[in-house]
Amino acid sequence: MNRLFRKLKEPFANHVKRGQAVLISCLIVFIILYIFRPFGLHNIASNSKGLLYIGGFVMASGLMTAVHVYLLPRLFPQFFCPGRWTVGRQILSNCILLFLIVVGVFACGIIEGVWSLNLMVFFIVFIRVILVAIFPIVAITFINQNKNLKAHIEDAHHINEAINAKQSEDAEFRIEDFAIDPDQLLFIASEGNYVTVKYMEEDVVKQNTIRTTLKTIPQHDSIIRCHRAYIVNLDKVIHVTGNSQGYRLRLAGIKEEIPVSRAYTNVVKSRF
Repeated sequence: MNRLFRKLKEPFANHVKRGQAVLISCLIVFIILYIFRPFGLHNIASNSKGLLYIGGFVMASGLMTAVHVYLLPRLFPQFFCPGRWTVGRQILSNCILLFLIVVGVFACGIIEGVWSLNLMVFFIVFIRVILVAIFPIVAITFINQNKNLKAHIEDAHHINEAINAKQSEDAEFRIEDFAIDPDQLLFIASEGNYVTVKYMEEDVVKQNTIRTTLKTIPQHDSIIRCHRAYIVNLDKVIHVTGNSQGYRLRLAGIKEEIPVSRAYTNVVKSRF
């Protein structure tokens, strides 16, 4: 159960454009309705009338998708905040989209006279719409995941190539009264009003806790902020992994991996 909760809290990067989501939803719904003719559409004798009904359902699906991607983020900015987006919120968002499409299609069917305003009819339509609408939602999710995965893997590959050719510069790096050679520093982690500095000394990993914050620590060559809670020495990065959530940096001499948040992705990439 704890593993499930951790999975739901994992960040989810949503890079599918809003207009693209609406178009994908309309296209897939049209294809399914035109080929399989559910909701009694196969009983319509006139092909032109059938296309008119299908067009109404497609427009209803597109309208509800537009409400979901354009209107709801404005009404509930805290929930739809990109910086707080997680796998759990993505799942809940998809459920909301499914419900909106059901309402839209049901209202369209009443207007077109396909069915009457009845709770049992709504339930039947709900089940049928779920079976139809699940395809565009799954398609949008997979497209989004594949985009993220491909982009991050390719970027990680280029960064790894740059790592092998990068040369470090020697200079003193100071945090309050604590000074070390930049070549020794691994990373700095924030812990409330303190920071923990991890560094290598004679091939031994050591750490020093200092009362300060990351905001007071100056950027220095390849020693940069990569996360709200981390500053990392990019010269110590030996490998970068990329997945649908982003990047993680593996440093020489330690097992810990340092996360790169989306806000600092371009900054990190630009330094390689």
